[in-house]
Amino acid sequence: KTLKELTQITEEVQRCKEILKNLLDLGRIEEMDTQVLDLRVPVERALKLIKPQVAERALHLELAGLEAPMTARGDESLIQEALYALLQNAVEAAKRGGRIRVSAETLGGRHRLSVSDDGAGVARGELERIFQPFFTTKKEGSGLGLSAALRIAQKHGGTVEADSAGPGHGARFALVLPAAR
Repeated sequence: KTLKELTQITEEVQRCKEILKNLLDLGRIEEMDTQVLDLRVPVERALKLIKPQVAERALHLELAGLEAPMTARGDESLIQEALYALLQNAVEAAKRGGRIRVSAETLGGRHRLSVSDDGAGVARGELERIFQPFFTTKKEGSGLGLSAALRIAQKHGGTVEADSAGPGHGARFALVLPAAR
């Protein structure tokens, strides 16, 4: 019984540490190191960071539209953080052995980096609330990843789009950023 309680306490402490780290990261968003960059670099770095979790869950990762340079103005590490949050979300939502697709396109002066999964999906009513801090549809997680990704996108003059056909039908989140002139 004591061991079970200690395990629960340890898990809660880890959760509190993660929430605190995420809150500190949210404050860091205010400090931006803006430069002209190729968005493929933060995409590659975020993919490299998420690879162990993708492998652990036996997920299939598909990449599309990342052949041509995608020039934007922004803070490379913050954009990487936003993309990582979208990837983390997809990994946690995807079924074991499922698929995650990362695609890129440029239309009307805007770059769209989409992360789609074939996982749990999001109910229509929850789509409006999904970017609120601490809101989560999962058993684990702080509910800060998507709100941080949206804040980062907005600081760069962009947004994050969310779409799902509903529970059990997967979801698509897209980081949309202005192309550099």
